[in-house]
Amino acid sequence: MENTYEKILGKDASQFIPVINKILSEVRNHEYHFMNESEFTSLMQTSPCEGQSQYMKELLYRANFGSLSAIAKNYEWLRGMHNSYEAGLYLPFASSFRCLIESAADSYFSLSNLCSTLSKNIKNINSSINQNSPNFYICTDLENQLIHYSHARRLNSGESAPDSHKAETAARYVKKLDEETGSDFYDCYSELCQLSHPAAQGGLHMMIPINDQDFIFEHKFGKEKIDALLEKHRDKFSALLTYAFNPSILALKVINHIQFNELHVEPVNELNMDHIVAWQKCKQDIVQAGI
Repeated sequence: MENTYEKILGKDASQFIPVINKILSEVRNHEYHFMNESEFTSLMQTSPCEGQSQYMKELLYRANFGSLSAIAKNYEWLRGMHNSYEAGLYLPFASSFRCLIESAADSYFSLSNLCSTLSKNIKNINSSINQNSPNFYICTDLENQLIHYSHARRLNSGESAPDSHKAETAARYVKKLDEETGSDFYDCYSELCQLSHPAAQGGLHMMIPINDQDFIFEHKFGKEKIDALLEKHRDKFSALLTYAFNPSILALKVINHIQFNELHVEPVNELNMDHIVAWQKCKQDIVQAGI
């Protein structure tokens, strides 16, 4: 029997749901320890190799957190769509759908190249973790990307903060997703915004025409309205969920090959991603590093 997720997403896209459920149900609570600046400066002076190890651990904390939180956040918006559909709530469904697109675009912006960056540098990362690195090795661009994902926000007027803390508009993230992937989510996103924001569409769907001049108020039939919305946009879900979840899953698979067991997420090892070009390249990097 077709379940609710399959009704919403279609058969192909709904196959993500049991995968994400398994990851989130089995992942343990990872602990992250970040040093303050004075502690880190002191450590670098007394033990540079230990300081390099701490730097790399903190980078991996951010990579682990970014990947897992993106999976959980995107899945929570999907659950919002699921629950709204079952309750026949048209506007909450549209709002959750809109937020899923925003959230997927946001995480894709910061995490799309995370797996390849980690795999290309995996030998240096392992050397740093094990305090065997002869030089101080930093990943500035990756560090800024991960900080942007976790800390970016709308800054108050006159507020001083690094560029990585400055968020772009949600619409800009969606446009960037379209530009980078050749997709067309923005028009769908704009339609959903009209339903979610204070705008005519949020109310006029309850004014049902009888003829050209006469209308009635009707606030029911939420599921039917959702189905009509999905009929227009269901073909987007396979791509949308791919962008929402694959970058994080691939990054976690690479992290599982790094010698930092505290951050390993074992459920992703069971996923066969060999059909994905990005994972094939990551595997090649890992083999070439002798891991």
